[in-house]
Amino acid sequence: MSEVLLEKLKAEMEIKPERVTLSLENFIREYTEKLEREGVILGLSGGIDSAVIAVLCLRAL
Repeated sequence: MSEVLLEKLKAEMEIKPERVTLSLENFIREYTEKLEREGVILGLSGGIDSAVIAVLCLRAL
């Protein structure tokens, strides 16, 4: 595999946390609006996953 192709693939596969975060926030916002809701109800366990989704929802809504 050529070095140029390898570098291109690496660049395309790179995860950019800021873009992922914005994408998730937009999804939450758009889906909540689509369902004509004013907010969300979360089941929180106290783990990191629950904390992350709580922050995403807070920022989105």
